[in-house]
Amino acid sequence: MQPVTALCARELKAAARSPGTWLVLAGFQALTGLLFLLILSNTGSTVLAALYYDVGVLFLFMAPMLTASSFGAEWRDGTMELLLTSSLAPRHIVAAKFAGALGVLWAAALSALQYPFWASLFGRIDSGASAAGLAGCLLLASTLAAIGTFAAAATRSTAAAAVLGFAASMFFWFLHSLGLLLGGAAGGAADRFSLYLRFSPFTRGMFDTADAAFFVLMTAAFLALAATGLEAVRSARS
Repeated sequence: MQPVTALCARELKAAARSPGTWLVLAGFQALTGLLFLLILSNTGSTVLAALYYDVGVLFLFMAPMLTASSFGAEWRDGTMELLLTSSLAPRHIVAAKFAGALGVLWAAALSALQYPFWASLFGRIDSGASAAGLAGCLLLASTLAAIGTFAAAATRSTAAAAVLGFAASMFFWFLHSLGLLLGGAAGGAADRFSLYLRFSPFTRGMFDTADAAFFVLMTAAFLALAATGLEAVRSARS
């Protein structure tokens, strides 16, 4: 496990040292701060619901940006060959890349904890609802980072990975719209995989274990797909 831990640490350090990471976080702080000021007139749980929803929407854009170059940069620099021929299993490589992006997204989510504090100065805030909203943001970030990691592992192009990751994230976010068109059992099935419908209850202060399990399973599924694809690449080159 020591090589795996070292690789994860390398990815987290690389993310922390990247100017792009700090640019993304600065943009996140600026946008969430502006949105918070715009909705501050509606104090209490309504403010928090709108704020957590906005954080989730921002993650839809941030996750593909953060994961797009995770594998493309390795291919470009020629270090991917070293990773594929090392003793590390593909799942370990995928986990490390995922950890780097997730660390940034979680840092952004945790930084949003300041807004419930500021809102409490203007009205009563439900701490339980705030905790549920934060949990939803962390879970959504995990799934979006996994989708982005899968997209990055599927292509050597950073631009293609960003487009694919964003398209896949938006597809699952708006899947309930397809459910409305399909109706019946097919529509119900589409609704169950909608990130929007799964995330929305958290923003309203409701922690549902079924929704939490959905995010965990979706995260695991996309990481498994990424590892399987990377294993196929390794096998083809051996």
